[in-house]
Amino acid sequence: MKQPLENGRFQARQSVYDSSSALEEHDVDAVSCPTQAAVTRVRPRLGQPRTLFDVEDLDGLRRSIAEHGILEPLIVRPMGTLYEIVCGERRYRAAKDAGLTHVPVLVRELNDDEAFLVSLHENLQRATLTPIEEARAYRHLIDCGNVKNQAGVARLLGLTEARVSQKLALLEMPIEVQERVTARGQSESDGLTERHVRALRRLSSAEEQAAVARIVCDRRLSVGDTEALVRKMLNARHRPAAAFASKWISVGEARYRPARRGFEIRVTSGRREHVIQALRDVIAALEKAEG
Repeated sequence: MKQPLENGRFQARQSVYDSSSALEEHDVDAVSCPTQAAVTRVRPRLGQPRTLFDVEDLDGLRRSIAEHGILEPLIVRPMGTLYEIVCGERRYRAAKDAGLTHVPVLVRELNDDEAFLVSLHENLQRATLTPIEEARAYRHLIDCGNVKNQAGVARLLGLTEARVSQKLALLEMPIEVQERVTARGQSESDGLTERHVRALRRLSSAEEQAAVARIVCDRRLSVGDTEALVRKMLNARHRPAAAFASKWISVGEARYRPARRGFEIRVTSGRREHVIQALRDVIAALEKAEG
C-alpha cells in the first residue's frame, strides 16, 4: 500500500491511511518498514531538543502535506498503546492541521537517552534548532552523564569542539539575553544573533548585558553597531575620571558623572520604565560625546 518514490522515500496520502494496512489499536510492535498510525495514537515527546516552531513555516508545510502527503515517515517509539515521536514533530503538527487521520511511521525500540540522541542528530542535520536549543541539548548530554565535557559532546556528535564551546557559552548569558537569541532564531526582524551575543559578553555584569541587549533589539542594531557601542562603553569606563568634568550631567530623568570605574548614575524616578529609558538616554549621550 505504500508507494516508494524515486529517491527511496515513501509517499503517504490520505487514501493510504484509510486502508486496512493502518495499525490496529492493539498492535504496538517495533517494525522496520514504514507503516501508518492513527494521529490520535501519536504524541510529541517531552524533552525534545526543538521547542519552537515557526507558524508560517508550519502553514506552508500544512499546505504541502494536504496536496502531496507526507514524503518521509516519522520516527517513533512504542509507549504502551501509543507512539511517542522521536523525529518528525513538525510533520506531525502540520499533518494534524491538514486534517490527516493517519501518519506514516517507522517504529524503533529506543530508551530515553537513545531517543534524545537520535532526535538531536536529526535536528542538527536539518539545522532546525535555534542556537539556544542547540546549547541546551549539549548541556543535557553533559548533565545526564552521556559525556563528561564539551570535548565529549563534540566527539559524540562529530562536531568541532569550538562550535560546542561557543554554543554552551550562550547559556552563561542572562535569561533575558537567551530569550532574545531564541527570538532571532524565529524571526530575523528583531532579536540577537550569536555574533551580537559575542559582543555583549565583553560587558562584565549581567545587568549591563541585559540592558544593552534591550537597546540592540529596540534599535535593531547591526553586529558592527553593537560592537561599536560596547567598545565605547568599555573605553569610557577605563578612562581616568580626571579626563572628564566631575560635575553631574543631567540627561532626561537621569544624571550621571564620571567615577573612578565607569559612571555613577542617578535616576529621578524609580519606575522600571523610567530607569530603562534613563539608561538609554545616558548611553546615547555618551555615544554623542564620544563622537
